[in-house]
Amino acid sequence: MSILQYDNYREVIREFIKARPKKGRGEIANISNYLGVAPTLISQILSGNRELSLEQAIQIAEYFQLSDVERDLFITQVLKERSGTQALQKYWAGKLTKLKEESQTVKVKFKAQKELSDEAKSIFYSSYLYSAIRLYCSLKGGKNLQEICTKFDLARERALEIIAFLSKHNLLIESRGVYSLGLQNIHVPKGSPYVSMHHRNWRSKGAEYIEDANKTDLFFTCPCSLDEEAYAKLKESILNLIEETGNRVRASEPEKFVCLNIDLFQIDN
Repeated sequence: MSILQYDNYREVIREFIKARPKKGRGEIANISNYLGVAPTLISQILSGNRELSLEQAIQIAEYFQLSDVERDLFITQVLKERSGTQALQKYWAGKLTKLKEESQTVKVKFKAQKELSDEAKSIFYSSYLYSAIRLYCSLKGGKNLQEICTKFDLARERALEIIAFLSKHNLLIESRGVYSLGLQNIHVPKGSPYVSMHHRNWRSKGAEYIEDANKTDLFFTCPCSLDEEAYAKLKESILNLIEETGNRVRASEPEKFVCLNIDLFQIDN
């Protein structure tokens, strides 16, 4: 479950309890044992008669194994509910909204390792080849110059130019004439003038491959109409997929060179 859809920490605890093998009183007993308090206190907190202390909130976050982002959201929810004045509650509500917005950015989901300088970005995003060559070199222990030239039908001079740039910025590592992947993730942030270049580079490449798609490829286009809530949940699901993609990429061995393109946008805006 995602805690992004909740503003009240009690709802978060209830939803986590529902998702656990021991639901209801059994799970409440487990939580109380973990916190070292009586089960009646947990029941009082869930009913709204008592509030979690900040110390207990940290323990709850540990018990449910919340991520760093989820823990920050949860603690802020507790701070909001514990506020003694409307002004303070409004303050923490604003902080909660800001945390949710920040947690929804692709950069947080994908955990980028490197952000290039503007000068370097202007070169890197000028052609899909810079991204394609560095990823191609992640396969099977790396690639030599001739393999790169053959794969991308490049003149040797052009291939060396791209390789020199990638090596300069630690995006490729050279050893005995073989080039392998350096820094794993690069992110172009939302609002950057290079975003459109990056997307166009790979979408145009995807359009080329549609004509000769094989059975293992997947292309999906779905214009549709839906309500605001469904749109928000769909966006959240896609962001979770992006996060999962980043985790899978980091944990897997580079055997295939692939491209994942995802679009979600409102036509009538």
